Amino acid sequence: MAGLYPEEVIQEVLSANNITDLIGSYVSLRRTGGGYMGLCPFHREKTPSFHVSEEKQLYHCFGCGVGGNAIHFVMAAENLDFIDSLKFLADRAGIALPEPEDSNRESQRYEMKKKMYEANVEFARFFFNMLYSDEGKTAMEYVKKRCLTDSTIKHFGVGYAPEGGKLLRFIEENKIGMDIAMNLGVIMKSERGNYIERFRNRLMIPIIDVRKNIIGFGGRALTKDAKAKYMNSPESQIFLKGRELFALNFAKNTADKRFILTEGYMDVISLHQAGFTGAIASMGTALTEEQARIIKKYASEVYICYDSDEAGQKATEAAMEIFAPLDIKVKILSLPEGKDPDEFIKNKGREAFGNVLTKARNMTDFRLFKLRDKYNIKDTDEKIEFTRLASLILCKVPNQIEREAYIKKLSEETGISEDSIMAEMMKNDYSLKKKEERKILTRPVLKNEQIQDKRENASPNVVSAERIILNLMVRNKSVYNKISGELSPEDYSTGTHRFLAQRIYKLREEGKEIDLPLLLSELPIENAGQGAAVFQDNEYNDDIKAAMDAIEIIDRVNFEQQRKKYVAENDIAKLNELIRKRTEKLRKEGQGT
Repeated sequence: MAGLYPEEVIQEVLSANNITDLIGSYVSLRRTGGGYMGLCPFHREKTPSFHVSEEKQLYHCFGCGVGGNAIHFVMAAENLDFIDSLKFLADRAGIALPEPEDSNRESQRYEMKKKMYEANVEFARFFFNMLYSDEGKTAMEYVKKRCLTDSTIKHFGVGYAPEGGKLLRFIEENKIGMDIAMNLGVIMKSERGNYIERFRNRLMIPIIDVRKNIIGFGGRALTKDAKAKYMNSPESQIFLKGRELFALNFAKNTADKRFILTEGYMDVISLHQAGFTGAIASMGTALTEEQARIIKKYASEVYICYDSDEAGQKATEAAMEIFAPLDIKVKILSLPEGKDPDEFIKNKGREAFGNVLTKARNMTDFRLFKLRDKYNIKDTDEKIEFTRLASLILCKVPNQIEREAYIKKLSEETGISEDSIMAEMMKNDYSLKKKEERKILTRPVLKNEQIQDKRENASPNVVSAERIILNLMVRNKSVYNKISGELSPEDYSTGTHRFLAQRIYKLREEGKEIDLPLLLSELPIENAGQGAAVFQDNEYNDDIKAAMDAIEIIDRVNFEQQRKKYVAENDIAKLNELIRKRTEKLRKEGQGT
């Protein structure tokens, strides 16, 4: 992956992006003796196990095993490939990247993505022009009926997808390529094998990422008999719905850093037109953890403003669960029954929506409010059940002061003593904690960092010993001079270790300095965690002795494995030869008798 750009370019980009500053924009870090620690952004944890080394410009999580350099972090956090992550960091540092060097499959993939971005720009222009054409009159009437101004239409690039094969002709005339259009999902094949347009007689809304690339489209049906009211572009190389947020490209620049999370495009567009420029949407899909982490990166506060129908309320509950562990202030807006933000703004106006914002409830208040609606607390049985369920809600409040305030308030409301409410909470707290732990343990995390091959069943003692040796060879050239004759790169037990050994040996032989972030750039993200684990700080009184002790551990484990093998096979000749060589080696090193 790194082969598309020369090492000097990658090194320049890495040097210009301090990994502590980069990761600190995603995760709260605190200084420790040897670097910085924080909660891992890639798995749920309560005790920080995520370590960032400013000196080495590497990160590593001792909990889930992920790690690497700044490029690997962006790949994982932003769900980008190597090239786009490098571009992300280059843009962040104000570095203009040269054209990438041609290189096999990765170069082809890069070129395909580039063509897809360019094609989407052409499609957006086509749809926009069609809206203002004679064929777009009905669509324009609909837009005006929705009270959208010309300024808003242009700001969001709203367009119209006509029927009748016009887009197919446009693709042919502009030599875009049917394969590109197919990959982007603006066209598809019918059962007969003919090309047909996916979006027909729909209002078209471009979906733009934070790097200002058009990555897809949302199409709103203009007739009531359409099978789907909204239709999105299918996922592609450049469009992953689960990690994109509509209008984030605009919202990230909002002054007050307060985001309003809605369900649909029209809600967002209406809110922006009314001046609420922090509005974003998850494009009709359920909010994902990736989207929530992205929101936290740009905003300090998020207002959930989903539709007031049953589906919207379920989505609100799901979103609250996702935001809960992220340490971001969350509030929930309650709109009148049957209203969505777009309808509310049209009927009530900007000022009324602003008033709703001021009355937004935090997550605990919202849950208690919804629960209270279901019970008559004047009835003893219902009051007991309400208090029992309310105590479960309060168990989820992490702040002790906030929790006590709610216990007091609940006690005053129900007439049940604070001690009784606390006792009920304590009874449930342990079961909730165990349930949450199980949920975390079974939650999928990033792909295991350890490369898989025929030798991956290595002893943990051997893996640890190899890490010591590799780390010391980078730190101390004398260790390399001593070790290289004892252990060849092919002798290492994992693919990641063999790769690192090959590169370290080569760089040492050539007398070159070893740049750790640059070295790890050549590892795919699946292996970067194991690579970063190698270079965690360890101090030894004598580096060479520590390396030789590690060699002895490897020799001893290998000897035992071979001995057991020959015993099981009853191969006495090989067993005796193995013992003879081991004894001779120990004698030479002054360890034998």
